[in-house]
Amino acid sequence: MDKDGEKIAGIDLDRQGANSQTSLVEYEPPAINTAVALIAGTVARIIDSLEGVYDKMELGIKRRIDTAAQDEVPREEIMGIRAKMKAKVARLLHGVIDSMRRSRVLESTDLIKLPTLIVTNSEEDLRTKADINDILDSRVGAFLPFLDEMRVIGTYSFGRGISSEKLIEYFETDQILDVMISELLSVEDSRFRGTSVYALIRSLIKSASRKLKTLNVRMGKRPVTDELEEKMKRNIAYFTSHYDPHDRENTISRFAKELMQTYHEYDVADWLKKTRRLLKEIIGGNKIKHVPNIIREVYEECGRTNPKKFIELNMPAFLFRQTNGGDFEIHPTIRKELAREGIDEPHVFIDLEQLEYFFTETMPRIETERNNLTALRSEIVDVCITEIELTGVKAVVSRGADLKYNAKKFETTGELQDWIRQTVTYSCRVVSSNVDVGNLLVDPLDVPDEIKRNYEICFNEEGKVDEKEYQKFLIRLFGHTAIVEEEGTQGKTAPATGEPSKLIARVEQFDKIRKRIIRLFKEADNYVDSVIAKTGVVPMGDIVLEETKTTNDYAELIRIACKDPSSRKRFEARRKIELAVLIYNCLGTQRYVNQDHDAMAVRAVLESRKDRLQTVRTGQIRTVRFLDYKDGTTKILGKKERVANSDLYEVREEQLIPANFAGEKCYLIPADNGGAGGETSEREYVSEKTLNSMLTNLINDREKRGAKDLTDLIRMTFVVDDNNKFDVIRRHIERGYVGFGMTLKREDRYGRVVRVQSIGTNKAKADEYKALRYVVDIPVEGEGGTSDYFVPVEIRILYMEDFVIEKSRYHPASHAKYEERRLGQVLEKLAPEEIYPGAYKIILPHKDDISCTAHTVLKGKEDYSTAP
Repeated sequence: MDKDGEKIAGIDLDRQGANSQTSLVEYEPPAINTAVALIAGTVARIIDSLEGVYDKMELGIKRRIDTAAQDEVPREEIMGIRAKMKAKVARLLHGVIDSMRRSRVLESTDLIKLPTLIVTNSEEDLRTKADINDILDSRVGAFLPFLDEMRVIGTYSFGRGISSEKLIEYFETDQILDVMISELLSVEDSRFRGTSVYALIRSLIKSASRKLKTLNVRMGKRPVTDELEEKMKRNIAYFTSHYDPHDRENTISRFAKELMQTYHEYDVADWLKKTRRLLKEIIGGNKIKHVPNIIREVYEECGRTNPKKFIELNMPAFLFRQTNGGDFEIHPTIRKELAREGIDEPHVFIDLEQLEYFFTETMPRIETERNNLTALRSEIVDVCITEIELTGVKAVVSRGADLKYNAKKFETTGELQDWIRQTVTYSCRVVSSNVDVGNLLVDPLDVPDEIKRNYEICFNEEGKVDEKEYQKFLIRLFGHTAIVEEEGTQGKTAPATGEPSKLIARVEQFDKIRKRIIRLFKEADNYVDSVIAKTGVVPMGDIVLEETKTTNDYAELIRIACKDPSSRKRFEARRKIELAVLIYNCLGTQRYVNQDHDAMAVRAVLESRKDRLQTVRTGQIRTVRFLDYKDGTTKILGKKERVANSDLYEVREEQLIPANFAGEKCYLIPADNGGAGGETSEREYVSEKTLNSMLTNLINDREKRGAKDLTDLIRMTFVVDDNNKFDVIRRHIERGYVGFGMTLKREDRYGRVVRVQSIGTNKAKADEYKALRYVVDIPVEGEGGTSDYFVPVEIRILYMEDFVIEKSRYHPASHAKYEERRLGQVLEKLAPEEIYPGAYKIILPHKDDISCTAHTVLKGKEDYSTAP
């Protein structure tokens, strides 16, 4: 802005307008004002001159009075009469001050009339309100930004167990808002906050000095004119509409201070005191509720560091004790439900709708890496169980989202705890962000609409299988169709009928389809068994019920998934259907069917191009020996290097295929599953992905639905032992195989070879895992000379030391550890905590480790959800 105006605290104040009324005539205050100002200034200077005396008096008066007040009674027996009188007077003065503080005689706010913060203890309530008002009355508190002031008070109140709603009610009262604004404007006041007589005397004298100085200044100011009053009202209105309590620059205190400085010739402070309702509107206005917004924000900050306390303070919104004696008014519907269940004792009321709202709307705002939603849900369960144990009741009334009431009485506390645990867990569901309607594992406790629709198709109103519709349904989903020619040869006239031949679709027999489905379900069971066996975290029977394992009829599994009273059976039936469909999608994908042909075609392409890949067919296979230390480190051994036996490590050997590529000697990792075309030669280097590995990928990444979505069905790896070879092979791959539109993925985990974007979405990968990885489309010719198509191929380059790490059993970046983490993630989806709570345990973060996250894990294993 130009020199005639200035922008202050977010508003424009026209200094020229403020001073225009005095530009021609100098303001002369009345004689009485001048006299009062002179006297006030003189007395203030006299008081200030005594400041040095205060310091000298402190060591004498303060020490003597306070020490005398603290003298114990036994000592009075040997004290003289004069000393006894001094001690009694001192104690009397201390008692008066303490009484004045408790009754707030020195303050303008009546604590008793303010809203109650602590219901259970009136004395504690008054003390807490006095502490909060002390913060508000302090000069430091007055000049803090509103958010910072509320952070101090909110943190204090949170620790005292005061709910955010009670604190909001407290701060929305006119008395408290008035205290906040009054302290802003009363710069001459200094309320006593000490504990000694000396502090009281000094506070009162210094307060008198400031008041006299302020009076001296104000007596020389002119009253606020009507014109200036309108201007300041406009300024306040503008500031109110733009006020942000988070802004540490444009605070209310700065705004008021600069108003007074800008219009310094006028008694703006007196005018603001008389019209402080305008400033109160800034904080407690009707349009923008800054008080509740900021207090809730502060409580959520506290909740991130102390979630249990946060849940306890919010618990009355969804769970509280309700007695027939009348602690709370009992809804007539609840009375009927209690009478129907024969419950005549006190009970706990839990509003499941409010609980679900609290979990889905509020808890995500306090979620942190240390406390994810799963851990927070466990905290809610524990808090609810603790509350019920304290009440000692064994009856519960719940109200769900359908607004229906349900009363239950339990014989034992354990039964009640189990019910609370299951009910709260169901209401606080951690639903996957994947909204794919075909994913039957998204919400373990809910029945997906897809399964419900299947039930309606296959079953009639009596709940019996409609065989005709059921067969149509299975044929539509799992039936294979053959195109056959009948009535002669296509394009010719059939001798018998004279009609041209036709191509028709012939569907296989239903018995054949049923057998295929049974094989799919058995394959699904085998996959679950293999995951459990490889992870070894829980016994098989804890994850798979024999009833669902032996059921291989699609209709029966649908019935169990929709109608069985056991949530575990319902989930296991859905899991079996989901896995069978995934397997079917893989087996029926052309890329999986053509996998052998594609692997051989890729190998032929690599070995036929210029600077082609050449494997040494007759040369000796390279054996790499290394020490695999149990602490996770590795060391490559020389060909003839000998080592002693030790419990600290294992001596391991791995094979590499000698090769030449781009004119450089290198090595290839042998195929881990037989190689291209299913051959078992030790010199095969193009690997194919197994069905189980495909399922693991698909379950961990539910955006993918089949083998067609996987990019590493065909893969191979180069291994080099120096930087020069690494760069030569890298450049040759990028020039000969990588091109715009032909590169599907590039991932550089060395971070120094090429600048490419890391895909980095696989959480099972360890940070120490190193590789340069490409996924490229390679054109190949179809079987029988059919048209060309593209085959995605994964090509990796590793240094020798990283190959050894990959083959280790103990290094966190090894393939073995990677598989453990990956299968652990799969098992968490196949056996979710909501269904199998006994298979999980809670791991709390170490108090000194800020990187550790509170989480639940399958018993007996480390956390699989993130890499080490």
